[in-house]
Amino acid sequence: MLRTLVPSVRAARLLATDAVPSSSSVVEERSVKKIGRALETYIKLSREHVSMMARERADFELGKRHLANMMNLDPHALTQADIDEAIRYLFPSGLFDPNARPVMRPPDEILPKFHRFDFDDEGRPKDTRFFTLQPKFYGLLSDIGIKTKSVTSFYNDHMSAG
Repeated sequence: MLRTLVPSVRAARLLATDAVPSSSSVVEERSVKKIGRALETYIKLSREHVSMMARERADFELGKRHLANMMNLDPHALTQADIDEAIRYLFPSGLFDPNARPVMRPPDEILPKFHRFDFDDEGRPKDTRFFTLQPKFYGLLSDIGIKTKSVTSFYNDHMSAG
C-alpha cells in the first residue's frame, strides 16, 4: 500500500509551488523577517513609552496631591498656576535663569514626545525613514542636504548674473 502512495506523493511535491524554493522567495522571506523585526521593535518601543508615560502621570498626580496637602489646598481644584506658585514658595531660588529653577510640570510637557509613524491600509509605514536606525537623524541630514543645495544654486545664480 505504501508503494502505491509514494509516486503520488512525489508527484504532488513536484507540482507544488513550494517544492523548489527560488532565490527570490528566499530574499522575500529575509526581507519580511527584517520588516517584522523593525515593526516588532517599533511596537515594543511604543508600548514601553505608553507605560512609562502612565507611570510618570501617576507620579505627577501623587506629587500634586502631596503638594496640595502641604499647602492646605484642595488637590482636585489645584491648577498649574497654583502648582507653580507653591513650588516658588517652597523652593525659593536665587537662580536668575528661569530654566534652572525647580518646576513641577505634567510629564507630557517635560518628557520628549514619542514619534508615531503613520501606516497605510496594508500595514506599511508611510515615512520612508521608518526602516533606518535613526529616522530623525537621517531626516535632519536630508534637510541639511536640501538647504545646502538651494544655497549653492542661489550663489551660482548670483555669480553668473553679476
